[in-house]
Amino acid sequence: MKGEIKMLNFIRADLYRLSKSISFWITEGIILLLVILAVVSNGDVGVTLGDSTQTTGSLAEMTGFLAIQTSLSSMLLYYSLPLVMQVLGSEYTKGTMKNIITVGVSKPAYLFGKFLVYALVLVLQILAICLVSFVAGTIIGGTGFEDISQLENLVYYFAGFVLILLATSSFALLVLYLTKNTAVSVLATIFIPMGFAIARFSLPTWKFLEYLDFQGGLEMVTMTTFKTWEMVQPIFVGSLISLLLCLLAAHLVFKRQEL
Repeated sequence: MKGEIKMLNFIRADLYRLSKSISFWITEGIILLLVILAVVSNGDVGVTLGDSTQTTGSLAEMTGFLAIQTSLSSMLLYYSLPLVMQVLGSEYTKGTMKNIITVGVSKPAYLFGKFLVYALVLVLQILAICLVSFVAGTIIGGTGFEDISQLENLVYYFAGFVLILLATSSFALLVLYLTKNTAVSVLATIFIPMGFAIARFSLPTWKFLEYLDFQGGLEMVTMTTFKTWEMVQPIFVGSLISLLLCLLAAHLVFKRQEL
């Protein structure tokens, strides 16, 4: 019980640290500004809302729902990179890891607490991107609401993106504890998904790569609907398995690691 309380206190303290970080808020502000610019500058958009694909032909036809979907893309992978540095790798960057562990926070509590903070902030970041996109799109061309299937699809897209992004981030976490280097873990967040995407393109007969093509999966999610999610089922399964295995491996590495 004491371990759980210390973990919750650690999570609360880390969230408080982030809330007081000027660099964190500046970074998030820049990301949201880029999202708004992308919505405003997006002229021709082909998206799947409801049960059919709708193509817009001009800026005037951009709507709130279309703006959300166009913002949900593989760019979210790159928007998550600052979080890898500011959340997962903050103690390695500042050299304060040993201080935290020696004051009573166990290694498992630290590792899983850090990842929970990262997951929460990532979810909030994606929600903020969706909200800002919706407002910008609505100002341009109205909400664009047609039927309840749009809401179902948006929830499906959101959950799919969170799962895939957490999987790619778990690789970064494992690399972080293997190398003790935040910069290397950020590069891993970029190049591991890129490597799997290239491998799948180069080796189309290797069917298991469908389960590991995270970058392609991010693009494919919004090309499907809640009713046709089976088309991207392999990447969802692969993401979940990768997430669990990387967290377990990171735990084993960190457990045996000297501070």
